[in-house]
Amino acid sequence: MSRLSSLIRKEFQQFRRDKKMRGIVIVAPIMQILVLGYAANMDVKDVPLAVYDQDRSAESRALAAAFIASGSFILAANPDSNEAVDEELSSGTAERALVVPPAFGR
Repeated sequence: MSRLSSLIRKEFQQFRRDKKMRGIVIVAPIMQILVLGYAANMDVKDVPLAVYDQDRSAESRALAAAFIASGSFILAANPDSNEAVDEELSSGTAERALVVPPAFGR
């Protein structure tokens, strides 16, 4: 324990002597917290979405509108078949697809 306490004491003495080290020890972590706090944002926004509505009812249109209105998705395409949905996803036009099955409104 005496080795550890003497090491700690030595480090504090060095900290008091060296003014440049104070800036690094105090300012650097504060800057990292500020910069990385804004960089680590987990919000999902503006993901291109393809909507294939097989039902074409008021309920299915409301579902698609709710997805778009959430702010997380933007309408990228309105494909008219499952193959067209695959094409949109493969080409990169859309990153996600919402496929509304027939009879969804019931």
